[in-house]
Amino acid sequence: MNAVYLKFHEEYFQTYVDHFNYTNNQKFNLRYLINDEYWDNKEGPLFLYTGNEGDIELFSDNTRFIWDLTYKFKALLIYAEHRYYGKSLPFGPNNSFIKENMIYLTSEHALNDFALLIHYYKEDVMKNENLKVICFGGSYGGMLAAWIRMKFPNLVTGSIAASAPLLYFYQMSPCDTFVKIVSQNFKNESDYCFNNIKKSWEIINNYFKFNDTKKLAIIKNIFEICNISQLNFYDKEIFKSWIQDAFISMTMANYPYPANFLGSMPAWPVKEACKFLNKSYNGYDLISNNTDILLLKALYQAISIYSNYTGSTKCNLINSDTSNDSFNLFKKIFLGKPNLKIGQLFKLNEFQASPALGYNNWLYQSCEEMVMPFCSSKSNINHNLMDSSSMFEPSIWNFTAYSLNCQSAFGIIPRPYWLSLYYAGSKDKNQNISIIASSNIIFSNGLLDPWSGGGIYENDTHKDIISIVIPEGAHHLDLREPNPLDPVSVINARLIEQQYIQKWLATSKNYNS
Repeated sequence: MNAVYLKFHEEYFQTYVDHFNYTNNQKFNLRYLINDEYWDNKEGPLFLYTGNEGDIELFSDNTRFIWDLTYKFKALLIYAEHRYYGKSLPFGPNNSFIKENMIYLTSEHALNDFALLIHYYKEDVMKNENLKVICFGGSYGGMLAAWIRMKFPNLVTGSIAASAPLLYFYQMSPCDTFVKIVSQNFKNESDYCFNNIKKSWEIINNYFKFNDTKKLAIIKNIFEICNISQLNFYDKEIFKSWIQDAFISMTMANYPYPANFLGSMPAWPVKEACKFLNKSYNGYDLISNNTDILLLKALYQAISIYSNYTGSTKCNLINSDTSNDSFNLFKKIFLGKPNLKIGQLFKLNEFQASPALGYNNWLYQSCEEMVMPFCSSKSNINHNLMDSSSMFEPSIWNFTAYSLNCQSAFGIIPRPYWLSLYYAGSKDKNQNISIIASSNIIFSNGLLDPWSGGGIYENDTHKDIISIVIPEGAHHLDLREPNPLDPVSVINARLIEQQYIQKWLATSKNYNS
């Protein structure tokens, strides 16, 4: 069939600011997008996307397979925005991000928002308590889709959780899993590409050493850094973080066709980047008589596949004092860097390629309950040794430093074990992870996606806990609009998802034990 294109109406729903305080009845407007174009208002289900850490329009535009399913199942489709993102600001645009008002930004509050919205449509709008509801989500939204089925089986019939890293929490997954998958994507293209990236970090460190103005000028020229950015030794980590972000984003959006989810990129961006790094760089640059210049130039061409594929960026703003890229701060807290200077975090404007993503707010969530450890060494014990499976510099993840950074930034102390306890994840005697007392959830993971290292691969066909593995899939590729260039594995994944939705709608009651 031809692609289905839907137009959405913007609506608002009154929900509690604090769901767990019976003396506080304060409410705010939660935004959602709704389409009833193909809805059968007598027999059709409700499809609800559980919003992620960003403007809900970004996710509605990048999950168009759900649009096809809406047409096929004659569903009412709702994209619900996550509190504190987009236009869903409990205290308005000026006061929502004050420290004392941020305490209501949690996954638990978000799930209760979504649950009340479902209940509102069942009881007040459609007056049908037996209305069947299928939830969808990708990445953090996929985690929420799974969790809402676990916590509210009386409301939700089943869930599709795509690229949902439910196990990427403290002491549940190795901290180097993410960077190893990123590295493997580049190694799959060529050993040259992998090794050149790995080699580049030492070269960059040498160029920043001793605050050598001549060497810093070379870096500034090669990487087209804006004149306003006066590079110095203290910008080294920000600079490397910018490069690392490019490799990570290309891996997450390593789709078989051009896309603009995390910024405008071509088809198979990892392959395109590696075209510039697919040879040995041991010769001299004829102008500078320097062996490193050629590799640094190639490195910049490679990351430009992400940072400036359209050619519209005239220069790059990279500076610890003037840069307003909150993602750099986000990464440093994730890595648990000690003595991090946070600054006035919420006075920063977002500067990343996809401004609809709310990194500032996600940084807050990562400091309270979304404690996801990242390191780029083989282990915290051997962090001074280069890991043969990683193209990144060795670095440890230090919870003590992580916690201190969070206290400095927000005045909160992370609770690293809370989510695995609250959402019923556990380990059996063989240290395998299981999802307890759940049913009717599909977990899909693309093996190109670095978040797949924290995914669920458990199958329990008696309870319809289904794992779908997509070998050629990047970040929630299965939820994206079907494309003629899609690999067979994602086409098959969508067929399986559709079949289970059909089964759940035909045979399941809302509550399944």
